[in-house]
Parts: sequence; C-alpha cells; structure tokens
Amino acid sequence: MKSVMLTENTLFIFEFVAGGGFNNVEVPPHLFCEGYAMLRSIALDFKRMNFNVITIIDARITFLSKYLCVDRYESVSSDKSFIDVFIDGVNRCEYCFIIAPEFSNILFDLTKLALNLNKIVLSADLSGIELGTSKLKTFNYFNRQKILTPRTYPIPRKKELLDYNFILKKYEELSCPIIIKPEDGIGSENIFYLHDEQKIKDFINMKGNILEGKRNYILQEFINGIDLSASFIGISQNSSNIASTPILLGINSQSIQIKEFEEESEYIGGSTPARHGEKIYLDLIELAENSPIPLSGYYGVDFVRSKTCKNYYIEINPRLTTSYVGIRNVIDVNPAELIYDAKLSKEIYKKPRYTHHSTFYRIEMQYSCENSKTDPYEDQIPILMNLIPEIVTPPISNRQLGHGGDHNYSCFISTKEKTQKKSLKRINEIYKIFKKRNFLVFK
Repeated sequence: MKSVMLTENTLFIFEFVAGGGFNNVEVPPHLFCEGYAMLRSIALDFKRMNFNVITIIDARITFLSKYLCVDRYESVSSDKSFIDVFIDGVNRCEYCFIIAPEFSNILFDLTKLALNLNKIVLSADLSGIELGTSKLKTFNYFNRQKILTPRTYPIPRKKELLDYNFILKKYEELSCPIIIKPEDGIGSENIFYLHDEQKIKDFINMKGNILEGKRNYILQEFINGIDLSASFIGISQNSSNIASTPILLGINSQSIQIKEFEEESEYIGGSTPARHGEKIYLDLIELAENSPIPLSGYYGVDFVRSKTCKNYYIEINPRLTTSYVGIRNVIDVNPAELIYDAKLSKEIYKKPRYTHHSTFYRIEMQYSCENSKTDPYEDQIPILMNLIPEIVTPPISNRQLGHGGDHNYSCFISTKEKTQKKSLKRINEIYKIFKKRNFLVFK
C-alpha cells in the first residue's frame, strides 16, 4: 500500500476491469489488456498535471502496480466488495475519473454515486451516459438529428427466446446482412453477423437459448465499409462564455473482426490518425458544429465509412475508449489537460495537432522457454518493458487472471512514430524482440 497526504488536488481514477470489477470471477484477458492500458495512460497524463492520483486494483494483479504512475493504490481481493473499496477511494479525493462498461448500468451507477458524494467527476456526465448506454436511444437520437445511421430494431422475445420470425422478417425487409447484438453491449461483445436465412435459423437453434434471458438485443443492418471511431471532448455548459462545440481529439481506424455466430467477434485495436482522414475530418467537424452530441467530457463515436464515402454513425461510447492509448502519443498537447479544462468550463487555448502516428492493439503470445523453471515475471518482463517502451499493458498470463495454468500471454502495445510506415516497421522489430525473449506471437 502506498500512502499520500491527501490535498484538494487529489484525483481518484477507477477502471472497472483492472480495478476489481471482476474480483470474484475470471478476468477476460482482452478486456483486461485494454482496461489496464487505459488506466495506466490516463493516470500518467493526470500525474503530469501535478494531481495526486489514487486508484484501486484487482488483488490478482497488484504486481503490475509498479508500472502505474499513482501515489496510492488499494487492492480488491475476492472477499471484498469492490463497491466498498470504490466508495473509500471516492471519499479520499476531490476529483474522480471513472472508466467502466455501460452494461447493467455500471458506469451510470458509479458516476451517480460519486456525484452524490459531492465529487467533481471529470469523466462523462449522467445524461450523456444514459444516452450512450442504450443503442436504441442512440439510434433515435441520430434519427432526430438527421444523422445517418443504420436501421435498428429492438428484438422481441417469445417465452424468453429471441423471436425468430421477427428476425427473419426484418432480414427480408432490409435485403442485406444483419447484426444482432446486446442493446447495452460494449466493444465487440456478443456481436453476431448473419447473412442468409439458413444462418439465421442456425443462429436461433444454436444461440437463441443461451443468450441472457433478461438482456435486450437489437437487430441492425450491416454497413459494409471501413470501421472508424472519432474521439471527442465535450465542453461543459456551466459557463456561458465557452463555445459548446466539442473538441475533435482524433480520428481512429478500428481493427474489428466481425465473425459469423459460430465464433466470437472481437476488437483487436486500431491506429490513429486514420488514413484519408482529411475529408472525414471535415465531415466530423460539421457533425460537431451542427449536431453536437449532448455530452461533456471524453467520449467516442463509432462509425463506418461506406464504399460510397458516407459516414454511418453506429454508437456513442460515453467514457474513455481504448483509442485514447494511441491518441495521447500522436497529438502535441496533454489530452488530460483538455479533459480537465473542458469539464471545468475553462478557456481552451490550444487545440490538438497531429505530430505522430500510433498503432495500438493487443498481442497474444505463448511463452516457450523449456529451460525456464520460473515465471517469466521474475526475469523476462522487466527486461521486455525496458526493451519495448511501447508496451502499455505488460504481458500477463491467463493463469494470472484466473484462467488456469496455460502459458498463453496477452499484452497491449502502442507505437509512437512519425508515420504509419514507421509504426509498422517498429511492430516487426517488437515481434523479433519478443521472439528472442522466448515469447512467440500467434495473434
């Protein structure tokens, strides 16, 4: 346990996955890699602003606390309620920054709890979280604002099973492949791609009875194109002399593998700034000026750039997103400063400008040193962290996250190079370093 004399400039940062939200179950490795990467990145950026930063961390991965730039941390063991530890952390601070999933109202409830304790919340506000949590509310909002978005429908149930006839009817009406996903899902969780009638029938037979009975699902037309996201900072409306137009922080490509229902779709990472971003940038500025999303703080908007060069806006993510890990490497201003100034209605004198390129994503590896009788954390990981400064989440095994005793490891990297070509070159160099240290990259 680290200690710090608490002052008015103390900030509590909570990230749900690394911070004990899964303290009684196995931690999904892909979510952990992204969650820890966001926690480590935002903590460092606020620390650069001379905040005293405190956080909480899952007891199983406290050995990673040494890589966090924080003044104090509390561990969350399996016999504790993470909510109790969360409240204790909130009570020690003046400011809070919360990173949590939208499903089951987790992000909304934690934010409301911090506000009820009279803290200044630097992450998204409640009204924005409420909008972004619901994909149907987001769809209806886009429609009212005349923002192009895929046609979206709530899927009714019959005796707790998804209504097969409804799905088939909508598929026939849309005359294109469809996506089925949770109404309050995050990332690529439980996304199913269906492109013909037989696939729909197979999906219902194989998946219909295992999808959560009380969870709502939506059907959405599939838009074929380039997966992108935009990262914004919304301006607080507390001050009348501050312009309401949000700051466009970054335009990011997304590596999303949308698979047929037999396999899990997954988000791998992305890069920023996205290629061919100038025209997209102008479109997003127009969106921000003419139809600003009513959200203060950092948020992301997922969209697809179609083959006809139209932007179809899909979702609003009312929280820090994984793209932040790359964005902070490519702009000439500390993004945490922009977040702070925007939330507190302070004048923003410097708008971000791109100076570098970053590719950021999760790497999966297998440790293959037959002669080693020790866990690689005892000798290999500190060396790797020095050799590869691009590592944001250090390699961590499934075993360490509660998944048994295999030798598979996951980590998260983010490059900082002048061009995309140099980022790709550096990634090849990183793979060679991993191989030399007996980590074989397989994904």
